[in-house]
Amino acid sequence: MKITRQTETELEVQDSMLWMGAFFVLIALVLAYAALRSGDRRLLYPGGLFLLFAFISLQKSTFIFDSARRMVTWRVLRYGKTSTGSIAFDELRGVTTESIPGPKTRPMYRLTLQTTQDPIPLAAAYGGGEKYYAGLRERINGFLKAHLTASGTQPASAGDTTSTTAELESYIRLLLQQGRKIDAVELLRSHTTLSLTEADQRITEVEKAMGAGK
Repeated sequence: MKITRQTETELEVQDSMLWMGAFFVLIALVLAYAALRSGDRRLLYPGGLFLLFAFISLQKSTFIFDSARRMVTWRVLRYGKTSTGSIAFDELRGVTTESIPGPKTRPMYRLTLQTTQDPIPLAAAYGGGEKYYAGLRERINGFLKAHLTASGTQPASAGDTTSTTAELESYIRLLLQQGRKIDAVELLRSHTTLSLTEADQRITEVEKAMGAGK
C-alpha cells in the first residue's frame, strides 16, 4: 500500500498484488515449458498451483480522497471482479490500523477507513512494517483533518440560488485550474439549488473571470 498521488485537493491511496500475480504466472509458464521439453507431466501440477496463486493475487484497490467534492471514491479489483463505491466526508471518522499475527508472531498491518457505519478496509491483504503503516495513517488523517474541519459550505436557501461563499468559490477555482469543469459544476449544484444549465453558466462566468485576470 502506498500514496500514489497527492495534490492540494486530492490524495490517492493504492494497494496492488498484481505484480505478485505476474510473478506466479511466470513461474507457471516456466514449469509448463519444462514439462513440454522433458515430457515430465508431473511438472504441470505445481504449474497449475502457481496459476491458482496468480488468480488469488488478482487484487488491486484505489481510494481517492477528493476534498473539493468532499467524497472518498474507490475502485477495487478482486478475483477478476471490479467493484466501486463512494462515501461523503461527513460520514468519515478517520483511518485506523488493523493488525493480525504474522510469520514468527510478527504482526501484519492494514489501514481501515472508519465511518459512521461499517469500516472499509483500504486493502484486502495485510503487510509488514508498523512504522510504515503508521506513517501512511498519519498522512491520510492529516489530509482529512485539514478538510473535514472546513465543511465545504452549506447549501444555499431556495430564495438565494446564485450566492456562494468565498470558500466554495475557492474550491471551484481550484477545480477549474485543474481543468475539472464538470466537477466544478457538480460541486456548485450540490451546494445550491441551481439547475444544471444555471450552474454551468455560473461556472463559465467564473472561468472567464479567471482568464481575464491573468
